[in-house]
Amino acid sequence: MKPRQLILAPAHNHQQIMADLLQDKQALENVALLPFNVFIKSMHDDVHPIKSFSQAYSQIMEKRSLFTNLKDSLVYPEILKQLIDFHKECLLYDIDIESLPTDNQKEKEIKIIMETLAQVYSHLPHFQDLKTQITDASHVTIHPFFKKYTDKNIVALLEVKNAQSLTYPKHKQAQQLVYYALNHAHEAEATAQWLLQNQDQKTLIICCDVQSVPLLLVAALKRYNLEFEIDFGVSQPLVVNHLRTLINFLKHKDMNALLVCLTSYIFNQTNFNDLARYLQMSELTYDDLFKPFVRFQNKEDYHTISSRDFYNLNTLENQAEQERLALVEILKAQTKDDYSFAFDVLAQSLQDYPQNHAVLLQIKDIIEHVHFNCARDKTRDVLIDYFLDDVHDVPIKTKANIHITTLNQGHQVGYDTMIVLGANQQNFPNFVKPSGLIDETYLEKTNYPSLAERLAYHLEQLNYLHDNAPTIIYSYATATFEGKTLVAALELTKDLPQQPWPMQVFGSIPEKQYQLDPDLAKALFFKGNVLRGSVSAFELYFNCPYRYFLKYGLRLSPHDGQPTIVALMGTIAHALVENIHVIAPTPDGIDVEALRTMLHEYFGDLYRIYPNKRKYWEFVEARFYEQLSVALYRLLKFEAASDFEFYQSEYDFFDKWELSEQYTLALRGFVDRMDVYQDFVRIIDYKSSAHNLSYPRVKAGLQLQLLTYALVVDANFNQKVSGVHYFSFLNEVVKIVHAKISRNKIIELDMNDFEEIFLKAHKLSGWFFDQDVSMYHSDWFVKNITKNLNLSKNGYYDLKQVHEFFHTIYLNMAENLAAGNIERAPVKDACTYCDFRYICVFKDAYRDVKDLAPHIEIKGDPEDADKK
Repeated sequence: MKPRQLILAPAHNHQQIMADLLQDKQALENVALLPFNVFIKSMHDDVHPIKSFSQAYSQIMEKRSLFTNLKDSLVYPEILKQLIDFHKECLLYDIDIESLPTDNQKEKEIKIIMETLAQVYSHLPHFQDLKTQITDASHVTIHPFFKKYTDKNIVALLEVKNAQSLTYPKHKQAQQLVYYALNHAHEAEATAQWLLQNQDQKTLIICCDVQSVPLLLVAALKRYNLEFEIDFGVSQPLVVNHLRTLINFLKHKDMNALLVCLTSYIFNQTNFNDLARYLQMSELTYDDLFKPFVRFQNKEDYHTISSRDFYNLNTLENQAEQERLALVEILKAQTKDDYSFAFDVLAQSLQDYPQNHAVLLQIKDIIEHVHFNCARDKTRDVLIDYFLDDVHDVPIKTKANIHITTLNQGHQVGYDTMIVLGANQQNFPNFVKPSGLIDETYLEKTNYPSLAERLAYHLEQLNYLHDNAPTIIYSYATATFEGKTLVAALELTKDLPQQPWPMQVFGSIPEKQYQLDPDLAKALFFKGNVLRGSVSAFELYFNCPYRYFLKYGLRLSPHDGQPTIVALMGTIAHALVENIHVIAPTPDGIDVEALRTMLHEYFGDLYRIYPNKRKYWEFVEARFYEQLSVALYRLLKFEAASDFEFYQSEYDFFDKWELSEQYTLALRGFVDRMDVYQDFVRIIDYKSSAHNLSYPRVKAGLQLQLLTYALVVDANFNQKVSGVHYFSFLNEVVKIVHAKISRNKIIELDMNDFEEIFLKAHKLSGWFFDQDVSMYHSDWFVKNITKNLNLSKNGYYDLKQVHEFFHTIYLNMAENLAAGNIERAPVKDACTYCDFRYICVFKDAYRDVKDLAPHIEIKGDPEDADKK
């Protein structure tokens, strides 16, 4: 019987070869097309490579204690891979293991490992075995392919045994062009544009660099909707990352890994976002997952959380509890090992996504072979993680005019143009000189082919790059993304004229218009002709109109189930100050026990919200007590230094200001504290950090809160507003000196002097609206009161002018919003804490802080100041 005809050719050429064979025939019998490596495998027992590698790694780990030099290195599968590759080359080069060098301890250990590998890979043939097996190759036809040096002798053997080696037609008059680009991104973009303009041509793209250039090129081709075929995977599938994350959670109970799983729809494509938010907020442990969530069911259990925050927490908890029950059902169903269970979860989740099925099969193959051939869990973990690195997206196979491949798969014909991308010296000729355990020094002690022979043969295999198509374009980048210079591969570009890739900008970047239809704007911001909001909301408008639109127009907000720590600290401080009569029943001092009891009661909320961080919050409570005690001491001293008396805290107001016939402003808010003395009222605003009223920021609309309070109180109370002031709970670090020099005399300071220095460093900042400051008895506590207890001219402002100014800027704001002006123009620092900075991605210049009404002067007449 006539032997079967074998055609040895790269897999990517099989379709074209079959078409050529069937040109004048309907069918062919007894003909097989095989890649060269598959033909070699057919000559020995087929053992799965993961199985062999796993067995080899396990056996080497068992013998690790025998080694000294290589004991630590062998833990890494990459080291074993190098040794396995060398063992396979020894077989094909007829290098006897007994002949390997043993001049030092490292070489002796390498030889021991090679002897172990010989047992594991005993199914692989020696070159002498191939000589025995191949007696007649007259039925074999070899098409051109990229040959490794280990293939050289086998091909020669086949030819001696009458195999026929073919050559592809060469284009000796090929047009050769050299293009360069600034970097690989520009190179990929320019190539995609060239392909867009030459879609009728069959183009073979050969990537010298298989890391960054293919990724950039594929992205550009997809952007231009160009179909293409690619022979290799350019990125690791997201499925692999999901598997690793899920394994990390299952093995180590890692809650951060669970959060990623929950928000990545890994569990049966179910939405677990509320559970993720709840876990992240409360920082719960793995064991907490198996207990009901019932911490936010009773509002009476909490003292500092507002009703709105508690409602959000309660809603979040109820939704999270439903998702917790669903997750627990999934976790309790685990009956297999962690890897198999994780795979089943992913397979179930992705069953409706066929594009992932091939990748899942690769993963399944890895898990099954490693588990079957490795007994130890640690060995399994290392090997599965190692093999997962080699899982890539399945190559794209389409009948497209654009075909992307690599240097060692470029023996393909029938193309009009061949483009060689990434033709830089570091990528071409892509000859890797051995390093590591099996380096060139070691190889020189064996019968391994010389470096010069191997390099010459490698370059010979790349000769096709000069004549494989009628038109050949060599392309390279002149620099890295960091600006480091790159040089072209001289073997390809020498003596050829070079020019930059032609780049085009298609169309122009549209300028965004931050303008709403007036009717839409009125529907978003107004109720009738009334513009409602808090002072802080309107400050937000003057910081950035676009941010105001996103928050109060579109009502966008981050997940607000969790009250912020800063907000809770502020709420606790405010609550304690409201109860100052309990904490400090007399002006003489603080009732320490009352303060501790009340503070601990408020911190109980934090202990309930964060049950696993009690030690942390106990420390915070102790520190907060120390800081608050000092701040309250300052507050008591401040109160005692004037004739003002506490009148009201948390004054809730809702005021309507008639801005014009068209617009009314409805303001809602709270005034922290009001003190009264005779016909005067003083306004105090508590802050957690140091604040100062800045004249330029007030005139720019960026500090409206305290002055708006003054106008509200002035309109609703009979007393005159004496002034508005910030009290900061922050205790500044104050430098204290032992003595000072006055009139050439050294004066030692005592505790009273230290107290004066400390209190003066914490003076309340603010503005006065009446020049009478006779009710103050010290210059220690309030800025702009002089040593003579007069009012400094820098601290005096005209409240009537302030009212006119605010009326003007609020009217201007209402008119702009009604006209739909939502300009994206933040002032400096407005983006720092903006919830929408990742939506907006503002990169332009910040808006200057300008006076919104320069014609209105709000400073008081200096002639009226410096008087009692």
